[in-house]
Amino acid sequence: RLVVKLFWDVAPIACENFATLCANGSSRPVPLGDSGKPLTYRGSIIHRIVPGFIAQGGDFVMGNGSGGESIYNKKFKDEKAGLNLKHNRRGVLSMGNAGKNSNSSQFFFTFAPASICDGKHVVFGRIVSGWPVLDALEKIDTSTDGCPDIQVLVTDCG
Repeated sequence: RLVVKLFWDVAPIACENFATLCANGSSRPVPLGDSGKPLTYRGSIIHRIVPGFIAQGGDFVMGNGSGGESIYNKKFKDEKAGLNLKHNRRGVLSMGNAGKNSNSSQFFFTFAPASICDGKHVVFGRIVSGWPVLDALEKIDTSTDGCPDIQVLVTDCG
């Protein structure tokens, strides 16, 4: 189990989205998004693992990194304070996106400092416990494009 601290004072929009997608299905009913898929991380997969860089998940729509949906029924803007934080350590939690102001449900954890992500991805939290889980994720065999050779499932969250 990974436990994260969310930076509510820095990126409240990203934090609310992430916290709600984590809580849906555990402490509250799961609404459906515009895609017809449940708005929850429960049952979604970690679709990309790049050792020494990141583990990415949160695409509960397509399951391959090409989809995602926020609780706001649209993509949401980057939060400047979150863009100003650095990907300077292992365990940084950040929004995955397809470019500026395109945040939805995808997120990633860093395995190491990742300055290439600075100013492009909103940092909204960090891992505080569960480091052995992150260690195990980084050791999973993947294809050359980062797709895990085994299914990595988010079985519970909230």
